[in-house]
Amino acid sequence: ETNSTVNAPAGTVSFSGNANVGINGAYTASNTVISAGTASFNDVALTGDGALAGGRLGGSGTFTVNGMMTWTAGIMEGSGTTALAAGATLTASGANTKDFGSRTFENNGTLTISGGGALRLLSGALVAVNNTASGVVDFQDDTSFLSPFGATGTINNAGTVQKSGGTGVSTVQLALNNSGRIDVRSGTLQVKGQVFSNETDGVIQGSGTLDVSQTSFTADGVVNPGDLLGALTIVGNLPQSDSGNIDIELGGTNAGADYDRLVVTGGATLKGVLNVSLANGFHPVGGDTFEILKYASHTGFFDSISGLDLGGGFYLEPTFTGTNVILTTVDSRPRPQFSSLQMLPGGSLDFTLTGVAGQTFEIQATTNFLSWEPVLTITNAGAVYDLVVTDSTNYPHRFYRTFQP
Repeated sequence: ETNSTVNAPAGTVSFSGNANVGINGAYTASNTVISAGTASFNDVALTGDGALAGGRLGGSGTFTVNGMMTWTAGIMEGSGTTALAAGATLTASGANTKDFGSRTFENNGTLTISGGGALRLLSGALVAVNNTASGVVDFQDDTSFLSPFGATGTINNAGTVQKSGGTGVSTVQLALNNSGRIDVRSGTLQVKGQVFSNETDGVIQGSGTLDVSQTSFTADGVVNPGDLLGALTIVGNLPQSDSGNIDIELGGTNAGADYDRLVVTGGATLKGVLNVSLANGFHPVGGDTFEILKYASHTGFFDSISGLDLGGGFYLEPTFTGTNVILTTVDSRPRPQFSSLQMLPGGSLDFTLTGVAGQTFEIQATTNFLSWEPVLTITNAGAVYDLVVTDSTNYPHRFYRTFQP
């Protein structure tokens, strides 16, 4: 049809049979269903809901979905754009493949991928997936986005690309430029496109596995294991640049559960910044250790490390070995000292303790060295503390010590 306009704001427009329908004017529908044939939208096209269950959706215009659309079979093609408005959803599901010819896909809403039937680029296709800041691409199981015929495809992610389900592998066989967030919550996300660039504003996070062993991977942004706390595995090398950051949170002493760990199966280039912070109100005590990074080999020692001074006389000391980085908590607080003892009239004992300025500590006592009982807790002490023990005559012998929590 030439110079045609379709206006069905309260109805469903269905495309079926083998017809090739070209709509060269404005198109508005409450619901658009394409099950066979070709629907070519060559001007501004708006639909509330929709379904692509077969046939072809194409044209040179922009086809915008404002509500909910399903994609269970068929092809998106043409020089135009398929767009999801903010808040809209496209559910690509089922066992059938869903194919792209040359097309731009602009996602301001949510694209979910599941069911085992891969999204696929057809031979000779030129496809750009622009995932904007509000956009989410969610691999809900082990379904993939493939380019098996050598077509050129690129995902430009400023929003979120995540694998939220499935314990196996979801493969992305497109180039991936990330200035948003890559979140591997489950299983393995494998990037096999020609390049994978984690740009300076990009974040890679999660508690699953990211496989970069079959792409050219650059790491200029942030790597943040866990969605809060967790372990992230990178299969391949981590070529962190001077602008890169690794963010580690410590919320306990159990690796991968209470504190973050990054595992790199290949070589790790340790440039840029290592940021360490505490989480969930946790504060390490002297001697606590945290294996935060594992690798097969490494070069470099980071350009800077933040968060090592925990305050109150505690700090984290990093140790770099051939296979890991370990943080050890060092307690450098001054130690209270018994400096003098005086027996007072009546048998009471007067202890003088030094080295206690600003310290919180407990005085404990024992008669057998097996069980120590608290005598007194002192908080924020002055420079010298005098302790008078009035019940000392009740014991033939008694021993005292200080304990710093």
